Amino acid sequence: MTHRRNILSALLATLLPLAALAQPAADLSPEQAGRPRAQKLDEAVKLAKDFKFQKEGVLVVGTTTGRLPFAAYATDTKTPVGNAPDIAQLVADSLGRKLELVSTAWADWPLGLQSGKFDVVVSNVTVTEERKEKFDFSTYRNDQIGIYVKSDSKLGAIKEPKDIAGLKVIVSASTNQEQILLRWKYLALVGLLGIGCYNAFQYLALTSSTPINVTLIAASSSLWMLLVGWIGFRVRPNWRQALGALFSIAGVLFVLSRGTLQALLTLRFVAGDVYMVLATLAWAVYSWMLTRPPASMRGDARPRWNWAEFLLVPDARANLAPIPDGLSDEDVLLVPDIFSTGLSGAESGGVRVGDAVAVFAQGPIGLCATAGARLRGASLIIGIDAIEKR
Repeated sequence: MTHRRNILSALLATLLPLAALAQPAADLSPEQAGRPRAQKLDEAVKLAKDFKFQKEGVLVVGTTTGRLPFAAYATDTKTPVGNAPDIAQLVADSLGRKLELVSTAWADWPLGLQSGKFDVVVSNVTVTEERKEKFDFSTYRNDQIGIYVKSDSKLGAIKEPKDIAGLKVIVSASTNQEQILLRWKYLALVGLLGIGCYNAFQYLALTSSTPINVTLIAASSSLWMLLVGWIGFRVRPNWRQALGALFSIAGVLFVLSRGTLQALLTLRFVAGDVYMVLATLAWAVYSWMLTRPPASMRGDARPRWNWAEFLLVPDARANLAPIPDGLSDEDVLLVPDIFSTGLSGAESGGVRVGDAVAVFAQGPIGLCATAGARLRGASLIIGIDAIEKR
């Protein structure tokens, strides 16, 4: 974003006071005949001469369309109106460009701006230190955010979540905060079972059980799925499903018994096997909760969140890098997962400068492991593969 910084922000700063003065009665018509307009300013055009606009002769502006006075839809239910579109029109006019408004979900504006979907975002965006690391801001109002308490409250400061744990919190209606508060029990339980319990129990299982036992117990998941659905969600399995579950269990027992009843009778379970059963049970409940969500998570009642925003790692920017211009998706396809897996193999192997390294299998991950060993300074790398064409 460095090539976009400090160019339009100065222009916005000069024009925002004009929009603040223009406050006619709310006009919800798509024509917006009374929208404030501006003349083309040569100074503004010179200021933005090095800015890389997305389209020739057009200023593409992203805005979140939710409520007035910021932005809402006109009576045609598709044209954004409000003070954000008005400000965008003034900026486009001063640049001598046609305005193209793109309505976007709140959670999508940062990625849209970074990826070049819009030239600028005009919306109710709070200025934060984290956002200032990536974006430049021009603001037309004093936006203060805080938690308000009674003057005689014992709550003097909030430094971490536990400071307000157990307290009643009031938030604005129609906000993400309200949506989360109304659904936090469901969301917390889904996350606890599917991500927390399943992975934690599986990890504990592998500390004392064998990979074969863990895999075989996981193969019984179809049975747990049917039992959880029947007991917890009142969904009776049909005979085909029940038969499939029995075949699955029979296959597991056959492998464990090695084909003899005596081996099955002498079978001993360890703590890790119990942990894996719990992991499989947690996954079954999690899966049913996704397929049978409460009314607040179905249909139109389901929040239109960008769910990826909730999966962001707070410190992810410490080990992420933007994709350079000029590289296609195909060029970087292996980078996010496969290359990092191969590189971590070289790291885990403790490859040092001057080492001789053998890499077994030269598929995508093997090739990335080879590249990782080279990056770590290996002087000799031997690729071993049974597929001749590799």
